[in-house]
Amino acid sequence: MLDLFGKRYVIDHCISCWNAEMREKAYRGYLTDVLRLIGENIATVARGAYITNRWLDLADEKKPDNRSADEIAAEVILKAGLSFGGDT
Repeated sequence: MLDLFGKRYVIDHCISCWNAEMREKAYRGYLTDVLRLIGENIATVARGAYITNRWLDLADEKKPDNRSADEIAAEVILKAGLSFGGDT
């Protein structure tokens, strides 16, 4: 199937889809920031509470890596196909 379309076409299609997704994400981030600022201004006048978190911060939330340095090094060694000292 790849030969039918060509590798370049598939790569261009993937890049195009990724760019469209990033444009949509940027638009959503801009729109939610504007709405948050409007709510913040209304809450300031009315002395009320408002949302403090940004949508982009919530959407891009990454889980912290709680592994030790030894665990990370062991994973890298195993992925590289190397072995720990002693066994050949």
